[in-house]
Amino acid sequence: MDKIRRWAPFVLMLTVAFFSFLYFLFYGDNEPYFPITDDPNVIYQEACVHCHGKNGQGDGILYPAFEQQLTVKIIEQNISEGTWLMPKFENIKGDTLRKLSKFIYDKKYLK
Repeated sequence: MDKIRRWAPFVLMLTVAFFSFLYFLFYGDNEPYFPITDDPNVIYQEACVHCHGKNGQGDGILYPAFEQQLTVKIIEQNISEGTWLMPKFENIKGDTLRKLSKFIYDKKYLK
């Protein structure tokens, strides 16, 4: 039991370092996205499809499918503030943000 306690901080630090490395590898140098239209289908194709897939199915742990319990409000928040793996899209705002969130919700992309 003492060996486990002695190694636990080291294992925790390695785990955090590994996931931080993965995060910065995939998201560290992303250019900000500036929508040129307020059409949610175009914005989804330009900004979301790369990670979440054509139908919101995702592609594994780093690129997850949309969750079923998401509401339009939570989708808006995730887009504007980001999540632990998703970068924030601070240039999608106001009515455009609402349209995109409703588009994702109405398309039944939520799994």
